[in-house]
Amino acid sequence: MDSNIDHLKHHVEICHLEKIWGLSSEAFQIEFEWSSKLRVSLGIAYPERNLVRINSILHSDNLAHVLEEVICHEAAHIAAYQLYGPKIKSHGPEWKELVTKAGFQPRTKLSCDLIEPQLRSPSQLYIHTCLICQSSRASKKPQPQWRCIECQGSGLEGRLQIQSQPISGVSENA
Repeated sequence: MDSNIDHLKHHVEICHLEKIWGLSSEAFQIEFEWSSKLRVSLGIAYPERNLVRINSILHSDNLAHVLEEVICHEAAHIAAYQLYGPKIKSHGPEWKELVTKAGFQPRTKLSCDLIEPQLRSPSQLYIHTCLICQSSRASKKPQPQWRCIECQGSGLEGRLQIQSQPISGVSENA
């Protein structure tokens, strides 16, 4: 897989963004790279280096719409840095205005429905069971900080035991 994403400039026309954001093409030279090391984010911008890394999971034809939004999101960080300086908030009003001008909703998280099937098909859930009253709840990840509210309300510790369970075997009551 290419580490250079110059061809991505065709997905979101950087020239178009330059114009609507009021930037010169000389200053707005962004380098794009694929990254298989990104596990939580779909992209990350390094404004001081004019560099954007894109999660390699987006290197898929059926995620082109997500890729466009991620490129705009990250390019807006670089544009905000160039226009307003390094002291602005990462997802502050300046960044939001740029993303909106580009025709996207200024959001910091994409719906899992858009990308979850490509990122991973969860094969298991984590069942958290109270050691005292045996009530349980499920999550996609272990949540060691969770406690049983009922038992804690009664002055007990409310610690939960965590067990992984294959999704195919999870009952609807879990």
